[in-house]
Amino acid sequence: MSIKKHLIQLGNLVIEEEEEPQFDCIIPSAIKLIQIEISPNKQQLSELQQLKYLLDDKQYFSAYSMKQELLHSYANDNEYINYTKEIFELIDDDIEEIKELTKWFDLQDGWSIQQQDSRMQIRYQQLPNSPRVVARIDTEIKIPLDIFISLIYETELYPQWFPFCKDSKTILQPDKATKILHMHSSPPVISDRELCVKGWGVNNLEYDGSVLILSHSIDKRAKLLKRYGYTYSIYFF
Repeated sequence: MSIKKHLIQLGNLVIEEEEEPQFDCIIPSAIKLIQIEISPNKQQLSELQQLKYLLDDKQYFSAYSMKQELLHSYANDNEYINYTKEIFELIDDDIEEIKELTKWFDLQDGWSIQQQDSRMQIRYQQLPNSPRVVARIDTEIKIPLDIFISLIYETELYPQWFPFCKDSKTILQPDKATKILHMHSSPPVISDRELCVKGWGVNNLEYDGSVLILSHSIDKRAKLLKRYGYTYSIYFF
């Protein structure tokens, strides 16, 4: 790290003369830095630019792996750790959120089969100590990936094909692969429902050959609300 220090305030040097000169130096216990500018060196800047590219391309797991390597390389550089703290915490939050939603993919035990045929398999299981159940639907869709992603991305068209959806609109788009939606659903038997969800894509093509399209409600996700601000809080509560 290169550090430029401006306006460093030092203690005054006090000298008292006697028959034999003696020097009494009064030095403050800490140097007061009025202003500090911290910037990474060229190698670190190049690494952080590569990390930013991975995040912009939604390669979250690759970004997380690189972040871990950087933390190991600069573990003793406190200035670097402070400089990168915010972006590293955002990466950790993203990975935590993704793993929370995808943990059901690898879970093999505890499922009850509701329906199974040549086209799809529907399974469910009861959550421990909760009246809620988790449903899992596995199926193959014969459609080019780019067309499928475009279909998911055009959220305003959901009422034309999404089951029970009467209205859908984007209320916030933080980046090219993330949307915050407000949806009005009219399911049978029960009354209409309104919900606010976050939907986003995860590019794992270079990591494990997959693409994830994830969504969840956001009403009680404090970190997510803090990141995107409270401008749209009227939709969340």
